[in-house]
Amino acid sequence: MNEGADHATLRAARQGCVTQIGAGGALYFTLPVLATEPLVTHAFLTHRKCAAAMSAAAHVGARPEPDSRTRGGGAPISEPARSRPDLAAAATAVNLPPEAVVTMRQVHGSAVLRLSKAGEDLARASRQAADALFTTTPGIALAVSTADCVPLLLHDPTCGLIAAVHVGWRGVAAAIIERVVERLGDEAGCDAANLRAGIGPAIGACCYEVGRDVFEAFAAVGVTAAETFLPRSQDRWHLDLAGTVRRLLQRCGLRGAHIGTLPLCTKCHPAYFFSHRRQGERRGAQLSLIALQGRETA
Repeated sequence: MNEGADHATLRAARQGCVTQIGAGGALYFTLPVLATEPLVTHAFLTHRKCAAAMSAAAHVGARPEPDSRTRGGGAPISEPARSRPDLAAAATAVNLPPEAVVTMRQVHGSAVLRLSKAGEDLARASRQAADALFTTTPGIALAVSTADCVPLLLHDPTCGLIAAVHVGWRGVAAAIIERVVERLGDEAGCDAANLRAGIGPAIGACCYEVGRDVFEAFAAVGVTAAETFLPRSQDRWHLDLAGTVRRLLQRCGLRGAHIGTLPLCTKCHPAYFFSHRRQGERRGAQLSLIALQGRETA
């Protein structure tokens, strides 16, 4: 599987995803399931830049015109060197103030951090080891960085809550999804049936080969669905990580109609995404973010 960039945007559009071009030509994707509330902004960013002339024409399902120097239009395809995600640039791309964007020190665990105020609380979060953030406070944008793992964005329109979760195979084995849903219910009164979930770009089952250690770690937490592990050879499987996240969300009480997925494999699409499996330690990381704006909530 190695589709061109234009084919990738078409595939995303067919699945209901929206291709957007933000400030500075930054290309990102959105999912309709998270776009129903005007006070919530979200984006699954790429490292791709599109020609400025296309910015004004960007709309739902838009795709670049091909260029002989590129694969599918836009900036030439490259493998950018490893770098820290640029929070300010990500914020600017989606018209958010840079100081509002916060991330965490991701460690492939199951720690969940609640943010209740801006300023010092945001600075503290960036230094704290965690793999999930949530808030009911307007004016805060939660960001997660990934390069094959699943970026999971959540929103509850009933209680005015947003969350950003980093989910790798170790996070699944540590029950991070179950822990997040439980914390949202206990601390914010969130009913899982009201949650909307966006599963962002991650490595696909087409490329994610794993061994018995992962198989046994999943089995230990009850993840044994046949569609999760696709046999490849003895003691080797292809793992459907995004599909696993979807099934775990439904097991936690989310409705299937409230879960959207961006169906693009990070390893297959160098024109858009960094991938640890493709680039190793040279890779960077893409950001996914969700922001709560407007009136104060509880």
